Amino acid sequence: MAISYKDCNSALNNVFFDGRHAGQPVYLTLDNDMRDEVGRQLGIEPTLVEGAICRRVGLWLERHGNPYETTIDQMELWRAGGMKARPFFTAVLFCLSHAATMMAADGEFAANNYYFRLSQVTGIEKNRLSQHGIATDLLWGALRDWLVLNNFALGKPTAVATTTWKYVGKAISQAIVRASDRELFHDLFERYGFSGSESIPLVEMEFYLSHWIVGSKAKTRLRNAWAKPELRERVVEAALAELSKWSSGDATTTTGSLASAGSTRLSLLANFVQRFPRQVLELHLGRTASEDRAGPFKMEGDSHEFFMASDRFGGYSTLAPSPLGRGIGSRCHLSGGASGFRSLDWQPRLVIPLVKCTQENLWAEVAKVSFGVPHVVLVRDAHGLPARVEAYLALAAMTMPEKATPSELPGLPPGWLLYKDVKVRQPERVPDFDLECLVPWSNDGVLSIGGGLQLLPGFYHASKPVSVDFLSNAGPTRVEAWTNDASPRLLAQVESEGNECSLPMEASRLLFSDGVMLRACHAGRGKVSNEVYFRDSDSPRPLNREDKGRLAYQSVIAASPTRGGAGRATVTGMESNATIARPAVSSIDAPGMLPEGSCEEEQQPATSAPQTGTLETCIERGHHYWICETLPPGKPRTTPLEQRCNGCGTTIVMLHRGTPRATEALPALPVPISRIAPADPPRTDALDADGLLDALCFLGSGGWGKFQALAGLGNDPTSTSPRQVAQDLSLLGFLDLELVAGSSAIKSWCVPRASVNFIDDQKAFLSGFRSPRLVDGLVAATQRHGGQASQEEIPGRPRAIWLAGLDASSLGQALAGLLDPLGREIAIVDRPGKILAAALHELQGMPASLRRVSIGKPRSLQAFDARKARWLDTGIASRPGAYRWNEGYQAYAYVAPDGSSWAGPYQVVKVLAARDGGISLWQYDQPRAIFRATLGCDPPGLLGRALVASSGYLPSTERGTISYSNISPIVASSVLAALSTENFDEGNHRRSQSG
Repeated sequence: MAISYKDCNSALNNVFFDGRHAGQPVYLTLDNDMRDEVGRQLGIEPTLVEGAICRRVGLWLERHGNPYETTIDQMELWRAGGMKARPFFTAVLFCLSHAATMMAADGEFAANNYYFRLSQVTGIEKNRLSQHGIATDLLWGALRDWLVLNNFALGKPTAVATTTWKYVGKAISQAIVRASDRELFHDLFERYGFSGSESIPLVEMEFYLSHWIVGSKAKTRLRNAWAKPELRERVVEAALAELSKWSSGDATTTTGSLASAGSTRLSLLANFVQRFPRQVLELHLGRTASEDRAGPFKMEGDSHEFFMASDRFGGYSTLAPSPLGRGIGSRCHLSGGASGFRSLDWQPRLVIPLVKCTQENLWAEVAKVSFGVPHVVLVRDAHGLPARVEAYLALAAMTMPEKATPSELPGLPPGWLLYKDVKVRQPERVPDFDLECLVPWSNDGVLSIGGGLQLLPGFYHASKPVSVDFLSNAGPTRVEAWTNDASPRLLAQVESEGNECSLPMEASRLLFSDGVMLRACHAGRGKVSNEVYFRDSDSPRPLNREDKGRLAYQSVIAASPTRGGAGRATVTGMESNATIARPAVSSIDAPGMLPEGSCEEEQQPATSAPQTGTLETCIERGHHYWICETLPPGKPRTTPLEQRCNGCGTTIVMLHRGTPRATEALPALPVPISRIAPADPPRTDALDADGLLDALCFLGSGGWGKFQALAGLGNDPTSTSPRQVAQDLSLLGFLDLELVAGSSAIKSWCVPRASVNFIDDQKAFLSGFRSPRLVDGLVAATQRHGGQASQEEIPGRPRAIWLAGLDASSLGQALAGLLDPLGREIAIVDRPGKILAAALHELQGMPASLRRVSIGKPRSLQAFDARKARWLDTGIASRPGAYRWNEGYQAYAYVAPDGSSWAGPYQVVKVLAARDGGISLWQYDQPRAIFRATLGCDPPGLLGRALVASSGYLPSTERGTISYSNISPIVASSVLAALSTENFDEGNHRRSQSG
């Protein structure tokens, strides 16, 4: 069957713009996997894909005059309609890119050669293609604008005129680095010891590439492209994109000096927990990833099983139990064994630099420091190494860091020191090899954005001011901000005679759709530039066409992806998708006093037992035995040289920066290094709930790591943690939450559409999506029809927006035609508490949130005493009840009377344990319409939302209990029934899971 242009365009859109390139450059050329995927969609052999699509494009284009005339006309209509659909001209741009790929294979970058190749693949005469090349510029521009509109969630534009040929250059920019070239970058990552968690600036990656490409495995085509200065940025971007895949394990790792063949490299992660009066340090091994649970893994000669999970840090998967109880002086290599997982590998170092992640207080290991960027550095306290480090910092540090010992910073391993806020420049004198990781590749200036709230890479929230900071090795310096449109104009600038320059900017005034171009200069010469965009919920990220990221509740505890939910009762926000009969009111007993509980807080992670009897390693000994490569005759002094340790095999690459000087040559200056500052007292005003909600509404959905980063509350696992904030937003109907199976850990979140929720005949509150213009429109419409609107400031939660004076029917008429920025109507929900209570009877019950687990004998095991509502230490889970432990991530489990063990959310395991013991942790005061629960035993998921929806307020806390107000007997009866009467056994659990 002949393929159509529409078929070709759709297949290409499916591989280029399905979200796999989110936040990364997207090139309109195919690698082998993408080619196979397109071939399957079109029903043709992969080797024939490009040729078949280009021939189809040739038939699509005009045979006379401007070949692109019809395409341009349709593109303008598509623009006028808001660019809501995926581009229909992707196949045309792909054809242009393929012609450039053929030209690149020839090694001849020339306009005539390009149009000759384009004519070959389309069957259209070369002169006509060349004459109307300007039309293709409009198509490339439209693609860029569409990707910007989608906030790079579908990829970042890469088409730029990197050559003197304005129209040909954009197609050439797609073909400079081919798929086979990208795989060769893995050799670069291994050679320079990348840890897998780096976020390397473009200018720094260019420095790595400039030295790697000499004598590397790079093909002649890639070297030729690198030889042209105008093409280098494309090569750098391709390397950074490939690093992202390599870091997350999406790309195959080649054999290197630090990791075994086929293994995944782990990074050391440091988490500073703000516990007053002292900070506490947590060390983990992990990688950039977001996975529920992987494993088991085993270490040679050890019977312990280890798992990788992202429960603790959503954007990072960490190893649990942590093997770092063995210290951080020995290599950690774990085999996936029969599980089929790739091996995991981590190699310690004498000096370990770490850089701050987007998540507050979390730092990730890097191979080498960058100029001017704050780092945390762990240093082995042996063989005089700290003195050498401090002597080096006396020369290279831009500001003196803070220092901590194990006695001053709980969690810091014995025999190690920690230096915080280490910012260094490249010194004139060369330190010894052990300190090479503290020497930046260059002293090129760094442009960064301070403050603000980062939504996505390059995107910041408009609610918070930002500071554009430029740091150079010397002055004078200047920072400029320009509009990023066709006619750029200067917005602001600042100059400094020193090496630092900072430009404060009010983000709310920078809501330009095309973004802002930031430029930094040193001594009058342009050094670095960067595009940034400022957004809020008035211009949110468009909804995914395939509903990816959207959630709905099919069980009472947790939401799940909407796919496969047809025909089932579901809940999103305050809405139920089915008309459900009003439940009967069952008898409600009112027991005596409730046990007084406490907020559920995570335990401190336990580490595995230290290993004994092993040979002393270089790290434990405090020095390496370096075998040094000598500078080949005739080579420049900037030639990279490899130094390999004869003891542990560690390899470093360093530059020969002049005549080496022994460590002793570094001046023994007094170094004013202060002790690490004590933790700040807990802050009650740390959360900007309105700003957080607006940022969540802008994104629409996301993973747990993104929520942690936006909340800005650090990674302290306490009741004020991001987890508690997310649960509160869920109870109020602002978020739907998906949990990791069998866990309290949040996997993902989604903002439901806006709903106005009536708690009585003429009073309602707003939940779900909100934006400034939507709220203004809602308030104005309400007031025009005789109603009143008010806003209530409540600490720790978004402003409550109340509407009064109109009933549900009248308000529905008043809001008719009012749409949110995503084109959705506002839902009108009458008595949401009762609606949710009724839905509880149709959804899967609490056992659906459980999964089978083996508890074993974790050292931090505790059992829940339901009568006292307290966790108590125990040695083994020998009796029915609720248990918890933490070996790198917090786990809860319920042991049933039949001896089976089930992992689940903490509320659920407490519910089941209390019910087995005949203990009530909840009660209803019908005369006062108050529902009470023991603190820490709050009704989970939609049970809690049904209670909160009855009043629009979170529960109040008093003496170890929590209270929900305005609760009707129907709501109370339904919640108590879900908590108290559902039988649990293995058979019922399985039916609930499959139901």
